[in-house]
Amino acid sequence: MEEFDVLVIGAGSGMIVASNAIANGLKTAVVESGPMGGTCVNRGCIPSKMLIYPADVVAMIHEATNVNVNATINSIGFERIMNRMRQFVTEDS
Repeated sequence: MEEFDVLVIGAGSGMIVASNAIANGLKTAVVESGPMGGTCVNRGCIPSKMLIYPADVVAMIHEATNVNVNATINSIGFERIMNRMRQFVTEDS
């Protein structure tokens, strides 16, 4: 059986621990049952913020009249917003 100095369970924030262990010369293993990056990168923090930001921009445009700025939204490229988020997640994981 192979032996390690450090065993990291989860490839989300656990990768910080793994990187530090490797940088300090420790033989390190990472155990992950899903895609690298964990929940934050793949299903949580990153994708949600990439979807919330365009919604915030739309809200700002709607509220712009309160500061005497007249703007209109001609269309919202929801499919492109989703593709951008999916591409980022795929590359990052």
